[in-house]
Amino acid sequence: MEAIFYAWNHRRSINGRMHRCVVRFDKRLFSSSETKRGNPVVSLRTNQERIAIPINRDGAYKRFLEHVEDGWTATSIIMKQNLRFLVVLKKESPEPSIRPNWMGVEINSSKIAVSIIGKDKVLRQTYFGKDVSTRQFRFEERRAKLQAYQDNGSSKAGLKLKRLSGKQRNYVRTRMWQIANEIVKPAKQFSADIAIERLRHLRKRKGEWRRKSRRKVNRIPYGFFRHALKHVAEREGVIVREIKPYHTSQTFHGAGTSAERTG
Repeated sequence: MEAIFYAWNHRRSINGRMHRCVVRFDKRLFSSSETKRGNPVVSLRTNQERIAIPINRDGAYKRFLEHVEDGWTATSIIMKQNLRFLVVLKKESPEPSIRPNWMGVEINSSKIAVSIIGKDKVLRQTYFGKDVSTRQFRFEERRAKLQAYQDNGSSKAGLKLKRLSGKQRNYVRTRMWQIANEIVKPAKQFSADIAIERLRHLRKRKGEWRRKSRRKVNRIPYGFFRHALKHVAEREGVIVREIKPYHTSQTFHGAGTSAERTG
């Protein structure tokens, strides 16, 4: 009944008809085990009986096992309309503590610059995500060609354009999470908190800037990267503070005072 209640409250209907429905199984409604041959299965409890569903040992399952070894626990399982199953994981984050050094993170259209600053010297300077801008540019070139074909009446171009948009979106999101993990790792290594520029309203619409400049700026996935960085840092007990972006392109030597350590 709990799964049915969740599905009904999270349903999506269009013109009075059910369009999308997901079912959630909490801890009381699922369990995991293995068959006699050692194959993993997940057991879901319904109103009448338990149903054992085999688990494919693909890359997603391997990542799930890695998360479990790292201290994550499964809190629920969500069944989507296409019968795909998603596992919701939870992990208690450590209490953040103020660290003696600062890591300055500056984002531009081609890369993410990182400077780790100690009391009176720069401990490390490096760049992340150089590949993202190049890959984004290639995606845009391909999308422009497909858009031209679609404008000329090609139906296949429209389908390919839709698939390419999804591929680009997935690539950017995956790389942002990867880069966030890559940045937090040296922050912990050098015992540094993170200072990131407080940027707003980066997305430029048609007519605001020139086409080339607009595309270059819109290539920056700043909002999603900031979300990923804060999430990963919180998970690792690292503090992230947003600072004013003035003069950060020139130097990050003032990051410690600009962030105003408090608490």
